[in-house]
Amino acid sequence: MTVSNNVQQDEEDDDVKLPIKPAFDPEYVWTLLALSKESPVSRGKAKIKHGSKLEQDARVAQKVRKWTEGVAIAQEQVASHCGITYTEAEVTGLHMSFHQKNQESQREFLFNNLKEYQAVRKGNDAKTQTRWSAPLRDHEHNICSCCWRELQGHIDEGRYKRAMRAVKTGAQNVLPRSSNKKRTTSGKTMSASAWLRTFGKDVGDFMPNENMIQLPAARVQELYGIYVQELAEDEERTLSRQAFGRMMKKEQIKYACKQMKKFSKCNECSRLDVDLQLAMNTPLCSVAKANKEVHRVHVTAQKSKYYKHRQKGKSSRTCSIWLSIIIDGMDQAKTCVPRLHRNPKNLDGHDVLNVHLTGVIIHGHLHQLYTWVDNFPKDSNVTATVLLEALKDLKKLKGPKYEHPRNLYLQLDNCSGENKNRFFLTFLALLVQLGVFDRIKLSFLQVGHTHEDIDQLFSRLSTLWVSCDIFSVD
Repeated sequence: MTVSNNVQQDEEDDDVKLPIKPAFDPEYVWTLLALSKESPVSRGKAKIKHGSKLEQDARVAQKVRKWTEGVAIAQEQVASHCGITYTEAEVTGLHMSFHQKNQESQREFLFNNLKEYQAVRKGNDAKTQTRWSAPLRDHEHNICSCCWRELQGHIDEGRYKRAMRAVKTGAQNVLPRSSNKKRTTSGKTMSASAWLRTFGKDVGDFMPNENMIQLPAARVQELYGIYVQELAEDEERTLSRQAFGRMMKKEQIKYACKQMKKFSKCNECSRLDVDLQLAMNTPLCSVAKANKEVHRVHVTAQKSKYYKHRQKGKSSRTCSIWLSIIIDGMDQAKTCVPRLHRNPKNLDGHDVLNVHLTGVIIHGHLHQLYTWVDNFPKDSNVTATVLLEALKDLKKLKGPKYEHPRNLYLQLDNCSGENKNRFFLTFLALLVQLGVFDRIKLSFLQVGHTHEDIDQLFSRLSTLWVSCDIFSVD
């Protein structure tokens, strides 16, 4: 007897601890659905959590309020417009079955129903208005399209029209909104893209063998820091780190940030990179970054000057005043003769004819190549001769009445044996003394930052010669 009383008492305690919920509680049902959609999303091996607990509760409450209002709106509209009364439980069940689906399943559900509707509509008389069968009712009850949208899940009108347009055009499935309409680019993205192009043009090295600009920054994070710093000075809004990376990938030209550069690296850049790596996460990190920024600004100023004078030689307004010329030599290892694209083993170790190739670009006028062999010493005489031959070829191209501009801007490589010596400077002074030019500007870019448009010309030749057999200089 005592035992039975204890069992009866335990059952009464259990009834007190577990409150009985009502048979139908729409708010409770919607809350469960909203919480299921707020669960962490898996992407690869990582899980993305949707903010803090307070933010999650706020989103859940907003979704529950939106869905509850949608049920009330659907009940009222169907009753007033089509004269059919639905209970709150019936509308909630219809809405729940729709919102439980993911976006793709919702689009498929809407598309399939509209496809059936359109097929029935084509079979009916043109004067007969085709209406939807009322869900959860017999076939004698029918409703309009607006009420059907409201009953099936408070479907947005724009979404309904996009699906109907896809059905009418004969599409196999309806595309998401982002695929139907291209999003407009924001002002921040356009500003970041313009900054990246300017930065790449000023301090980047254009790869001659591919459509890529190699930036001086070793990592994208370092490049993003420079971007934020420069735009912060002008008080402009900036992109996030992830958005900046996506913007870089969408550019037509590939911008690369690599620790191991394809070209020979500037000595100063190498030293500053080592200092920055050693000072990372220390108080000296800001000093190392400032030193690298000073060097970058210096290189930018030098390249901007070259681009400015190059544009003067191309522009129709200033080409009669300025003549812009760049001279450089190609890698001798790629110009030996004979050169076979499939070199047989019995030719290994044999002597070849070393042919030197010097390229000249007179901006806005011509591209020219000059060859010479080891019979001539590799000194300033070669550069002086190539410059005179280029001027003579320009005269032949333009005609006997052509008079070249009186101001020359000459861009050369940092080679002391051919360019940076007193003999070549004396030759340029002689051109001014004889009246060939009124003024000559001679420029040398920073060592390690001299890769310009003429290197791209050499790369195209190297790519062409890979599949060719060359047996003589001619």
